[in-house]
Amino acid sequence: MNKILKRKFVVGLLLIIVTTPKVFADDAPNYFCGGWYYDADSFYYNLFNQENISQKAFYPFLRTDVNPFYEKQSLVDSKNVHEWYSFFNKKYTKDQLVKILYGKEKKVITIQGKTAKEKAAKTYINFAKSCEKITVSNEGYYWDYEALIKKRKHNAPDLINKGLSLYSKENNASLKLRYAYQLIRLYRYNYQFQTAIEFYNNEVKSNVAKNEVYYYILDQIAGCYYKLKNYEKAAYLFLKVFDKSIDKKKSAFVSYKFCTYKKAEGKSFLTTKEEKANQIFITAIRKFSDTMQDLEEITDLGIAEDKQELLAIRIINNLERAILDINYRRSIFQVEERVADELIALQSYVDRKLEGTPVNLEFWKLTDAYISFLNQDFKTAEKKLSLINSKKFQEQKESLAKVFEVFSWTTINKENELWLSKFLGKNEKGIIMLGPCDIEENQAKFSCNLRGIILEQVSHLYLKENKLAQSYLIHNYLEDLKEISSHDLVDDIIQFIKKEDKNDFEKSLLVSVEDKRFQSLIAIAEEAKGLMYFRSGDFNIAKPYFTPSENKNIPAAIFSNNTIECFNCKANTVMEDEVYKASAYSFLNKKMNLYDLLDNLQTLERMTQDANTKQWKKKLAYYLLGNYFYNASNTGYYRAYTYYGKDRHYNYDLGSKRSDINDVIVKKKTYSFPYGGYRNTYNGLAKKAKYYYQKTIAMSTDNELNARCSYMIAKCELNEYYNNGWDSDYSGYEGDEFTKFENSGFEALKTKYKNTKFYDFIRSKCSYFRQYDAN
Repeated sequence: MNKILKRKFVVGLLLIIVTTPKVFADDAPNYFCGGWYYDADSFYYNLFNQENISQKAFYPFLRTDVNPFYEKQSLVDSKNVHEWYSFFNKKYTKDQLVKILYGKEKKVITIQGKTAKEKAAKTYINFAKSCEKITVSNEGYYWDYEALIKKRKHNAPDLINKGLSLYSKENNASLKLRYAYQLIRLYRYNYQFQTAIEFYNNEVKSNVAKNEVYYYILDQIAGCYYKLKNYEKAAYLFLKVFDKSIDKKKSAFVSYKFCTYKKAEGKSFLTTKEEKANQIFITAIRKFSDTMQDLEEITDLGIAEDKQELLAIRIINNLERAILDINYRRSIFQVEERVADELIALQSYVDRKLEGTPVNLEFWKLTDAYISFLNQDFKTAEKKLSLINSKKFQEQKESLAKVFEVFSWTTINKENELWLSKFLGKNEKGIIMLGPCDIEENQAKFSCNLRGIILEQVSHLYLKENKLAQSYLIHNYLEDLKEISSHDLVDDIIQFIKKEDKNDFEKSLLVSVEDKRFQSLIAIAEEAKGLMYFRSGDFNIAKPYFTPSENKNIPAAIFSNNTIECFNCKANTVMEDEVYKASAYSFLNKKMNLYDLLDNLQTLERMTQDANTKQWKKKLAYYLLGNYFYNASNTGYYRAYTYYGKDRHYNYDLGSKRSDINDVIVKKKTYSFPYGGYRNTYNGLAKKAKYYYQKTIAMSTDNELNARCSYMIAKCELNEYYNNGWDSDYSGYEGDEFTKFENSGFEALKTKYKNTKFYDFIRSKCSYFRQYDAN
């Protein structure tokens, strides 16, 4: 067979119309619904709370891969609201001020005071809200940019004139600066960029205190320079806003990024060490470099300590992603050389910080303890953590103490289980942990990660001690046993269920059962045991595990066969063979439950062994057994009855691509017992089918039947190839791979049964056999 033909033969044999193998999705943890989605912020254990840093204004720049920024700043916490809070001498709460400043129409709260200062403030706030109609629009034509520009140009002149009048009359320095801000905004949005800059230079630049409102203004001026295409000056001013402002850090960060797209970084205007450090700082955040080199460089330049904290916390988060990644198939602490070097460098940096007098001493002490944990020095980590006394870090200290405690264990004893039951608490769903923490809210995800890593370590310790039941049940539902082929696991779970003196923690492992069909936990495990025998074709051993039921949903056509594969076609259009309908096999002509099916298989098997059974009946009994075992295999039309949850249309599982349960239980290749992904869908059923077809041919003188059996043998050999020889590269493979496996079915059809009608039929219907036959 030439190479091209062999490739076509393997790809297209039997006109298989099944869809893409779902190998990858099932081999990965089952965390996904719909299409593939990878949330990078969920696949690692984030134990060190990034919000440990002292400056809340830097929260948006904490490490995240999924969102543009870590979180939004609430208006209540804004510097603008805080300055108004001080302006009114705390007369209004910050929540009230948010409604006063940003409330819409009827929901707005107004200034009630009668003093000149409060009246002036009320006048300003009303003017500021009128300016919003130009600078921001919530109306329907907002996305019609030309209409928005037209509206601005129509309304801006009147507002500018009014603003200039109010500005000239205002004597309160704070309100006067706010009027200046509104005027500069109006100039900018009316495309009077140079006028805005001149107003700033003449009225604001050298005449006011550099408070938050000043940096609001500077942000607008930077925007004007950008529109005038002076990108370098714009970049420099955005750097200053990012450095000094609280509320405008995020917008200045984004604006600076746009300047860099214009090859401008503001470097030509930098004069002080602090400015140079700030430029390195924003670049590190923008490019996600945030390496020790960046941290060392900005520290040497004398940057503020709160910025050192931000880069340090981002470096720690990077280390967590590398060291504590959620991948149950490998150890948590597998550290690459690059990561190890970064960890050493960070430890050296923190040691130097602790030798000095850092402002946020407890932060650096906490960091020091956590680095010891990442270095797997759990005793030292516990000792360092015990020295932290700050109330600010009390919750973080307590959570890390729990993690350090569990990782200091080398085994799980009754005292450990008692400790775990108290910590995890009583939950109606038990303590089961299925996959990573797919939670958006940061603090909730943080708490979930704490629980997740503790349970993974506990599962790991149980697995190491060969306590399979406990290790499995931490990450899996008991009823999911029916998808796993491991007698060792099921036997251990049966013994665990029967254990009479279970403590609270052990009891909680069995709480999560959701399958209401079962009267007892033992029934779940015993059904799983029976299903394993059933899937492996040991129907005589399997039958005692099942009882007759009214649910008869298995069709008699499971004993038929087909020549052309069409998994999304109805059975009556493809399952064409009708031998099972013969009167000699009338016991097959009805729908069955699993117990009935096993009983019928036993009957057919007895017919093949009974000396008193006529040879033609024996021959066809072998044939019907071959049909069943192929249909029940993982490439058969009726595989959904063998493998629960496997819809015949779109799940074409190939066993060789799946993780072997023995990799977990015997070889201990995984760190803990993973959630899902270990369902075994290859049990060699097609091999059994091939054996029965060969027995049929050996007893038969009917060449038409033998030709059909030869074709079915070819299907069995393709199953063998798919399960044990198929290349993992989805895009293709070398056709020579198939030479490692038998193709005796097609060869017999070509050489022995060329004079049959079935040969002519297949040659006319199957182009791949036609090409095979021609060579």
